[in-house]
Amino acid sequence: MNPLSRKHVVLLVAVVVGLVLHTVLLGLFIALRVDVLVWVNIGSVALWLGAGYWLRRGRYALAAYVMFAELIAHSVVATLVLGVGLGFQFYLWPAACLVVANPSVSVRYAGVLGTVCIAVFAALELTLVEISNRYGLGGYQHWVYLGNVLFCGVALMLCIISVRVVNEYQQRQLIALATHDPLTGLFNRRYMTEHMEQLKAHADREYSHYCVALLDVDHFKRINDVYGHDIGDQVLQCIALTLKARLRSTDLLARWGGEELLIALSGTEAQRALLLMDNLRQRVAESSAIKPLCGGVTLSFGVAEYQPGESNQALIRRADAGLYRAKAQGRDQVVLEAPTSP
Repeated sequence: MNPLSRKHVVLLVAVVVGLVLHTVLLGLFIALRVDVLVWVNIGSVALWLGAGYWLRRGRYALAAYVMFAELIAHSVVATLVLGVGLGFQFYLWPAACLVVANPSVSVRYAGVLGTVCIAVFAALELTLVEISNRYGLGGYQHWVYLGNVLFCGVALMLCIISVRVVNEYQQRQLIALATHDPLTGLFNRRYMTEHMEQLKAHADREYSHYCVALLDVDHFKRINDVYGHDIGDQVLQCIALTLKARLRSTDLLARWGGEELLIALSGTEAQRALLLMDNLRQRVAESSAIKPLCGGVTLSFGVAEYQPGESNQALIRRADAGLYRAKAQGRDQVVLEAPTSP
């Protein structure tokens, strides 16, 4: 389901529920021999099918107004013909929920239309008398009333669940946008910064180790100049996938800026970090996914191990210094930057 259709999931649920409901009601009105409501219900089924058609065409506002108008008209006509004793007036509540929960209707109009539903419900309840017995319902009147009330309750529940599904999806989307880089799908600088603060706090508390590795794509500007920025983007995406596939579950990879990536290696000492990064360097250089794009790429790494009391900013500066030395020494290598002397 794409984001747009998920946003209008309330309408999708409403179409399915509405068609089921009006198919059942058509059978009920035929059994009661209420000819006027039989024809009204045939028209209602046609309107719900039409709403489904407009929904598939992306005409969400039109579909919503058609469903809302049908619910209002059908509820009022059925109540006027059969009276309030069968509970058809309760369908005004799902109608109000439908229009209020629909993102295609402005908040102002939704509030007005929802209020209209409540006002019409109150008017029907206060003005109409029981007239349904003339259709020979007998002991079935209570069951029809109960069925209508229960169906309305289910419709309201489905509407609320649909709104919750949309809200939870949008929350996940917002979290992803706030914590991930849109090009590579990696975590972004903000998330990595927060993660490293947690690593530092844990290391200070438990006297444990962690390292960071700052890496850069060698001659990336030349790739963009020769092959174009689209190929450059694809190269970054392939590098990100290759690295993610080879990292441990405890490691975190983020896009730090431009073609620079940062890896946080928890519970890892310097020599182990060097071995891990050199393995990654070789894997990227041998990647069969990257070679068809630009003939292959190499990476340069700067690695630094956290020292007690050191800030993460200072730690990353040391990794950056190691990266600078790797570039100066010919690129395509991993360099460990020792702690700064006091």
